[in-house]
Amino acid sequence: MQARHRRIRAALFACVVLAALVAPPERARAVDPNPAVFDLGRMSLGFFSGAGFGFARPGYAGGETDEVLLVPFYPQLGIGISGPLGGEAWYAGAFEMMLEGTFLVNTSPRSGFAGGGGVLFRYDFLSVPHVVPYAELGGGMLDLEFDLNDQRDGFNFSLDGGLGIRWFIDANTVLSLAYRWQHLSNAGTALPNDGIDTHQPLLGISYYFDS
Repeated sequence: MQARHRRIRAALFACVVLAALVAPPERARAVDPNPAVFDLGRMSLGFFSGAGFGFARPGYAGGETDEVLLVPFYPQLGIGISGPLGGEAWYAGAFEMMLEGTFLVNTSPRSGFAGGGGVLFRYDFLSVPHVVPYAELGGGMLDLEFDLNDQRDGFNFSLDGGLGIRWFIDANTVLSLAYRWQHLSNAGTALPNDGIDTHQPLLGISYYFDS
């Protein structure tokens, strides 16, 4: 348990250091969001990474799936699937669809990896000055090779949901700080299938192409 806590502290420290390294200078933070990037059909490329910490869902006794510590990598191809909606209302925003690759490197309780892909639907809130909060939900499929006693390797599904905040460092480039909850499971097609749940703090960068 102490070794796990040390790894968690080390991973959180690495996230803080990375955030400090990629955070834009004070002048760059003042760049207002560019409304054009939220137009229908506007495309982007992005990349997110951070850390993932396993936890026990309510009603489950716990096991090796709770001890998972991983490093996620999420390359993304985005496309605007709506223009700005809501006018001047507090919920004004725009929808994007993200085609996402999923690559997970597991470090605890044993080394392993997973790879696959999925789709996320993101809603960007455009009524907040200077920054763009967002919420997203999606899922996908992947091949899991974690060698856990509580979760069968092989074909699994992923369910992902998260919240984040974005700020522009120029008219086309956006940095993001996000939280994601991820659930991995094979939907009972093979046993054991306790499922793997992780909290994931993430940092990301996206570039929107000119239309």
